[in-house]
Amino acid sequence: GEIYESTCTACPMHTYSGDGSGLRTNCSCNLGYTGPDGSECSECLAGSYKDVNGSAACSLCAQGKYSNETGEIYESTCTACPMHTYSGDGSGLRTNCSCNLGYTGPDGSECSECLAGSYKDVNGSAPCSLCSPGKFLNSTANVEESSCVLCAPGTYSNVTGAHNSSVCDLCPNTTLSPAGSTQESDCV
Repeated sequence: GEIYESTCTACPMHTYSGDGSGLRTNCSCNLGYTGPDGSECSECLAGSYKDVNGSAACSLCAQGKYSNETGEIYESTCTACPMHTYSGDGSGLRTNCSCNLGYTGPDGSECSECLAGSYKDVNGSAPCSLCSPGKFLNSTANVEESSCVLCAPGTYSNVTGAHNSSVCDLCPNTTLSPAGSTQESDCV
């Protein structure tokens, strides 16, 4: 018998089959869509893309990138996060880009380095922490409290967030104090 176009059945949504296909399972997902062959396909979620036809899974945007569009077909739609931020694989929103250690600012924006006298030991939008009295720190973008340097023996400082050793005052006369002293009464 002859085959007429009217006997052909359309493939499910977002799928395609070549000319002369005889089986529904020949209908495979279009670019930007995923699902089993022969079934309706779903568009790739934000934070992913698919650059091939077929039933393969959508690829995730790499760490440090995001995409807020669905059904994307190119890896280039994954946009780099702002400076000094990070995101995990498959990030679908710019606000998934959060500040690196040693930097602060709102999620999804370029982050600023922690100033001298401060540090930040967590990712995210938390503020930088200040070095405690008796310590100072003259570099920026520090990631741990242990970066804060103790005032030398024979000095003291009650300043929080000091950015250099000039805040460490000498003990009076011939008295001494242990390293990291925070008040003049520590001098004996």
